[in-house]
Amino acid sequence: MTSLSQAQIAEFQSIAKRVPPISPSDPTSLLKTVAGLLDEGDLRIIAGADYGNDTEEHLARLIDIVRLYELPSPLQWHPREVLELTRWSEPQQQDPGMAARISRQCAFACTVLLLSYGDARNAGASYGSNQTLINLLGSLEALGLGVEDDVLSLLSWLIPRLP
Repeated sequence: MTSLSQAQIAEFQSIAKRVPPISPSDPTSLLKTVAGLLDEGDLRIIAGADYGNDTEEHLARLIDIVRLYELPSPLQWHPREVLELTRWSEPQQQDPGMAARISRQCAFACTVLLLSYGDARNAGASYGSNQTLINLLGSLEALGLGVEDDVLSLLSWLIPRLP
């Protein structure tokens, strides 16, 4: 391991003082943005992701999340199951017309799941947080949204809450 010189430490401290602090001003700001991109068709596709099983019940829970910008606590099977399945969507393997639709569905699913991981009542259901984050970032990049501050706000809120 290489040790840092006093000059390197001083330079790092100087840079760190100029960087604005990241604070979780609104961990749901990203949810509000990605939910606003969805239409009824998107919600129906997400709700039917489990081979169409319990689509109407999943849909009702998804509509509540989109309408209220908040998650039930704990996040139950309806809609957790379809969100987890949608998280694995691969928009880059679709034709360009469908890629944007799938990217926004995936971004929504990943955002909801990440928010749920920060709820202590979901402690046993937070597996795959790193893959969820990677898929979220890929979907947001594909959509070309300028939501970096919203992502940082979500992460600064989430990281201390992860198990």
